[in-house]
Amino acid sequence: MKFNKKIKKRYLIGALLVIVAIIAGVVFAKKSNELSRYVVGSADVSDELILAGIINAEDRVDLGFASSGRVKSVNVKEGERVQKGQIIAEIEQNRLAADLNQAQANLNFVQADVQAEQEQSRVETSLLTKAARLQEQNKVVETAYQNLLNNDLQAYPTGTENRNVEAPDISGSYQADEQGEYMLEMYNSGSRSGYSFRLSGLESGTYTAENYAPGKLGERGLFVTFGEESNYGNTDWVVPIPNTRSTTYRAVKNAYDTAVATRARIEAESETSIVENAVAANASDEREAARRAQARAQVNAVAAQLGDGKIRAPYSGIVGRNDLVVGDIVSGFTPYVTMFKDEEKILELSVPEIYINRVEENNEVAISLDAYPDEEFTGTVTSIAIVDTEVDGVPVYETDVRIDTNDSRIRIGMNAKAKIVAEEVTDVIAIPKHYTQEKSDSVFVLVETQERPQKYEQRIITTGFTGNNGLIEVTEGLSVGDVILLEKE
Repeated sequence: MKFNKKIKKRYLIGALLVIVAIIAGVVFAKKSNELSRYVVGSADVSDELILAGIINAEDRVDLGFASSGRVKSVNVKEGERVQKGQIIAEIEQNRLAADLNQAQANLNFVQADVQAEQEQSRVETSLLTKAARLQEQNKVVETAYQNLLNNDLQAYPTGTENRNVEAPDISGSYQADEQGEYMLEMYNSGSRSGYSFRLSGLESGTYTAENYAPGKLGERGLFVTFGEESNYGNTDWVVPIPNTRSTTYRAVKNAYDTAVATRARIEAESETSIVENAVAANASDEREAARRAQARAQVNAVAAQLGDGKIRAPYSGIVGRNDLVVGDIVSGFTPYVTMFKDEEKILELSVPEIYINRVEENNEVAISLDAYPDEEFTGTVTSIAIVDTEVDGVPVYETDVRIDTNDSRIRIGMNAKAKIVAEEVTDVIAIPKHYTQEKSDSVFVLVETQERPQKYEQRIITTGFTGNNGLIEVTEGLSVGDVILLEKE
């Protein structure tokens, strides 16, 4: 009986030892599973700055009219290239155009009248022969006659059916003495504008109707431009030379008649002129100069007002936005057109003051667009503002990044993120910073021992550059291939 009890006791002790061993193994395994392993290798450690910005264009400018009115023409569409000084759009300014014609006619009249008076003054202050005086006055008459023929040339409809069609614009200078009319008979054709015309009257022939640039109107120096939006098919027009219908015709005609009358008076005089008082002649010259200056100032003033009704390209470039529509009423000093010099894009960043010491000109920048998150573009920092700008009470410095590639997918106004590497060490031994521990001003890591797997030792290391990408450089204490451990919490 005692023997059986001893056997049972031994079995019980053995079972307890087995249970303890199993529990110890489970605990050890659990502890081993709570260690994260990292194999030491070479990597790049960097201090990166991530900023958000907006895509824009270099030398961007917003354009508008300097006065209000109704849009007369829009000559350029979005995406088209323009040359410096090219008219992008203009508003209706019929009254100012008439005022300019009146001022120009008045200037022509004053110049012709002054020339006549100056000629008379010169005759009275010097001994000139009749032939010389006539030669000078003939030039005055010729100038006045050319002014008469070229004054305010316009095209007028010959029938009532095309009175609502925009009249063609007449330009150039009529280089002939013959008076009369140009008759234009329009018809549909395969030209770029869709129209051509048969010319009769002062000259004859068949010509193409141009609506993008002035086209020939005969062979005597005149040109005609047709509107882009009007239907000129089967319409007839007349261009009178001189334009007796113009409101300024009478003033120009009077100037010409005065010059002719002066020439007739010279022809009736004797061969020799009489010397008069030179002082009076000088005073007359000053008055005549003042009259010319006043008339010229009137022309310049009206011309300046007409310029307010045109949007001209300030430089050669591309129109990126054009909100103008023919017939719309627009306000002065309101931007309707956006253009930029070329297709190069920039990324505009606002760098907070606390980060500005990490950004320098010529820094390379990695760019990602919200529209294309899986692609990376590159750029270079080209400028950093000297003066700060406050955004929501925070001082920032406007910084421009020129995008290296001219990719048509990159559009103005897109949201983007820029990654700027402020500092970097490459191909160094580096480990995740959270694997390190500090104790008594020393930095150490847990290194797995080769003699006893799943066991480790504490090893003091020397660290170098710490990046914000989660890595820290190790200059001493670890080698490539070492395995470091991290106890999981």
